[in-house]
Amino acid sequence: MYKVINNKRYNTETAKKMAGWDNGLLCNDFDYRSETLYRKKNLEYFIHGEGGAATEYAERDGMNTMFGECIIPLTDETAKTWAQEHLDGESYDLVFGAPQEGTCSITVEISAAAKAKLDAVKSKSGTTQADIIESLLLGL
Repeated sequence: MYKVINNKRYNTETAKKMAGWDNGLLCNDFDYRSETLYRKKNLEYFIHGEGGAATEYAERDGMNTMFGECIIPLTDETAKTWAQEHLDGESYDLVFGAPQEGTCSITVEISAAAKAKLDAVKSKSGTTQADIIESLLLGL
């Protein structure tokens, strides 16, 4: 599936499939739901979700609802939350690496220019924003 959302391209054919989950029902069941986590080359995550007529992925055709699909962009943190809810520990570690004990989460606001620079370093290095910031702060 290919979709442009907020002027960004999301394509299941070119992104790397990282993990998948489904609710165990047959794909022709109205309640069937499947989600696949993808990572783009620039390290952004998204979900390709699909499901039956009784799910949030259903599409309307006039008065009828039917099987549908969509793409949902995710932040790094939202992708990790999705993985924690849908994957076992080993699968999570394969996608994101083993969580570090003794870490904490923070929320910061930075300028658009600083965010662009952080994204560029992240893309070039293949590491996380947290690792980049921590290495800068710790002088590593």
